[in-house]
Amino acid sequence: MNTIFKNTLKSVLACSLFTFSIASIADKPMPATAAVNESVAAETLAAKLDAYQSLSGNYSQVMTGKDGKMIQSIEGTFKLKRPGLYYWQSEDPYPQTIVSNGKQVWLYDPDLEQVTITKTEQLGFNPSSFLAGDIRKELGAYQVSADGERFTLKPLAENAPFDALHLAFTGDLLNQASYTDKLGQTTSLTFSKVVKNPTITKKTFEFEVPAGTDIVTNE
Repeated sequence: MNTIFKNTLKSVLACSLFTFSIASIADKPMPATAAVNESVAAETLAAKLDAYQSLSGNYSQVMTGKDGKMIQSIEGTFKLKRPGLYYWQSEDPYPQTIVSNGKQVWLYDPDLEQVTITKTEQLGFNPSSFLAGDIRKELGAYQVSADGERFTLKPLAENAPFDALHLAFTGDLLNQASYTDKLGQTTSLTFSKVVKNPTITKKTFEFEVPAGTDIVTNE
């Protein structure tokens, strides 16, 4: 698997290859005031995300290294639909399509003429499934804080692959997301032309493999 393929997969799915289980929850008691504030922040975020059953738009994504230098920049379109359905398509120079029907994920690379199929449960956490999933259930695995319309989600699991996930809104619409992984690489996404609750058919989330494409199945 070449470097471009791995980096593009990592950036578009934004954590999808990190397979971990939210099992080790911190048991250190928090001050009552902090607990209340976190509860309010979590409820506010849940209400914002619960307000849509589908979402679509464009995205611009930049990955930077620990030194702050840009590693990669890509643009594309996305579609999300509850429960657990998502579609991401990046444009040249790194064209790729990632589709999930909630049960499995197809990752199609036209340059390699290859599609990789993976069961959803094998991927562990990724922001796409997070945003299209049961938000109130998902938020139980994080310490949530808010600064205006910017929310910070810190994983409670000690072995989480990233330090924090940041989500920023303009009113009710999500416009930015970012996270920094354990290697110090930061992935930042800016969303534009976002449409709340568009009509998206389930057929959108079933990928048809192009003729002549190699199929790799992750068991």
